[in-house]
Amino acid sequence: MSVTSETQKNGFFQADSCRDGSLQRHVRRPSSPLRGRAIGLSDSGYTSPYFDGNTGIDVDLGRFFMEAESGADTANKQDTGNGYTVKAHGLLIFRVARGLYFGGGVHYSEVTTSLYKKHDRWPAAEAMYERRWLRANVAYLAPGSDHRYHLTGALLDLRIRLAKGIYYRERVTGFVYRNPFEANPSYHKGSDLDYGLMYVFKDRAEAR
Repeated sequence: MSVTSETQKNGFFQADSCRDGSLQRHVRRPSSPLRGRAIGLSDSGYTSPYFDGNTGIDVDLGRFFMEAESGADTANKQDTGNGYTVKAHGLLIFRVARGLYFGGGVHYSEVTTSLYKKHDRWPAAEAMYERRWLRANVAYLAPGSDHRYHLTGALLDLRIRLAKGIYYRERVTGFVYRNPFEANPSYHKGSDLDYGLMYVFKDRAEAR
């Protein structure tokens, strides 16, 4: 059975017209739960290396794409020698061309140590490029809700498909922040890097 290039789309199904007049249907996978583990490095006041774990879900709505993810890491604050960080983010983006999306989202982080707890929330401009074996998310984090630090920066989230459901993942963050506890508060640069493996329970690449 040979397939022509004509397609018909309806809901979560795409039907390719065949030369014999029949339709060959491909199910688009609307949701993709995922889990990941990673090792991280930091030069922004945390001990290195640290371990990171996360879980989330991708939701493909055709023209729109949603992602929600949460996780935690074991990075100790250098000033206390202990602590952990809980993170979460959500985004909603719109497909403007094949494999290219733009939109926005929110990122959240909460640091807990034996001496203090602090959290921050950032609105973000988001872009995503996706092909069968590659996905790259880029986000710009606008100044967050904690106005003492005025932290802002960019995040790159890269996924490379190794096998069915298995991805290499690398996340790089670069940012600037203000230290409010200095006698003359000034801005500093920082960066974080974590890399590891992620398993996607319903691999979107299988449906593309």
